[in-house]
Amino acid sequence: MASRRLVFPGLEQEDTAKLKKMCGVRYVDKSPDIIKSIEEKQKRRDAYAFAKSFNQAMLKHCLNVASDSKHAVE
Repeated sequence: MASRRLVFPGLEQEDTAKLKKMCGVRYVDKSPDIIKSIEEKQKRRDAYAFAKSFNQAMLKHCLNVASDSKHAVE
Protein backbone atom coordinates (compact mmCIF):
# COMPACT_ATOMS: atom_id res chain seq x y z
CA MET A 1 0.00 0.00 0.00
CA ALA A 2 1.29 3.42 -0.86
CA SER A 3 1.74 5.56 2.21
CA ARG A 4 4.65 7.17 4.01
CA ARG A 5 6.40 3.83 3.89
CA LEU A 6 5.89 0.82 1.65
CA VAL A 7 3.71 -1.80 3.31
CA PHE A 8 3.18 -5.34 2.02
CA PRO A 9 -0.07 -6.44 3.70
CA GLY A 10 0.09 -10.08 4.74
CA LEU A 11 3.82 -10.35 4.03
CA GLU A 12 5.22 -8.43 6.97
CA GLN A 13 7.50 -11.35 7.94
CA GLU A 14 8.96 -11.77 4.45
CA ASP A 15 12.13 -10.28 2.98
CA THR A 16 10.43 -7.43 1.15
CA ALA A 17 13.55 -6.34 -0.75
CA LYS A 18 13.86 -9.83 -2.22
CA LEU A 19 10.14 -9.94 -3.02
CA LYS A 20 10.26 -6.55 -4.76
CA LYS A 21 13.12 -7.72 -6.96
CA MET A 22 11.65 -11.15 -7.68
CA CYS A 23 7.96 -10.32 -8.01
CA GLY A 24 7.67 -6.58 -8.54
CA VAL A 25 5.34 -4.12 -6.80
CA ARG A 26 1.80 -2.92 -7.51
CA TYR A 27 0.31 -0.21 -5.37
CA VAL A 28 -3.27 0.03 -4.15
CA ASP A 29 -4.53 3.22 -5.76
CA LYS A 30 -5.67 6.01 -3.48
CA SER A 31 -4.39 4.43 -0.27
CA PRO A 32 -3.66 7.51 1.83
CA ASP A 33 -2.17 7.26 5.29
CA ILE A 34 -4.35 10.07 6.68
CA ILE A 35 -7.86 8.96 7.58
CA LYS A 36 -10.45 11.67 8.13
CA SER A 37 -13.69 9.74 8.54
CA ILE A 38 -15.16 6.41 9.60
CA GLU A 39 -15.94 5.72 5.94
CA GLU A 40 -12.29 6.26 4.97
CA LYS A 41 -11.23 3.99 7.83
CA GLN A 42 -13.48 1.20 6.54
CA LYS A 43 -12.24 1.68 2.97
CA ARG A 44 -8.68 1.43 4.26
CA ARG A 45 -9.53 -1.81 6.10
CA ASP A 46 -11.16 -3.23 2.96
CA ALA A 47 -8.20 -2.25 0.78
CA TYR A 48 -5.78 -3.79 3.30
CA ALA A 49 -7.78 -7.05 3.42
CA PHE A 50 -7.84 -7.23 -0.38
CA ALA A 51 -4.12 -6.48 -0.65
CA LYS A 52 -3.30 -9.08 2.02
CA SER A 53 -5.23 -11.79 0.17
CA PHE A 54 -3.77 -10.74 -3.18
CA ASN A 55 -0.20 -10.64 -1.84
CA GLN A 56 -0.42 -14.08 -0.26
CA ALA A 57 -1.77 -15.60 -3.49
CA MET A 58 0.81 -13.79 -5.63
CA LEU A 59 3.65 -14.83 -3.32
CA LYS A 60 2.82 -18.50 -3.95
CA HIS A 61 2.55 -17.86 -7.68
CA CYS A 62 5.76 -15.84 -7.83
CA LEU A 63 7.72 -18.45 -5.88
CA ASN A 64 6.39 -21.21 -8.17
CA VAL A 65 7.40 -19.26 -11.28
CA ALA A 66 10.83 -18.54 -9.82
CA SER A 67 11.25 -22.22 -8.92
CA ASP A 68 10.16 -23.32 -12.41
CA SER A 69 12.58 -20.83 -14.02
CA LYS A 70 15.43 -22.08 -11.85
CA HIS A 71 14.75 -25.70 -12.84
CA ALA A 72 14.55 -24.75 -16.53
CA VAL A 73 18.02 -23.19 -16.34
CA GLU A 74 19.58 -26.20 -14.58
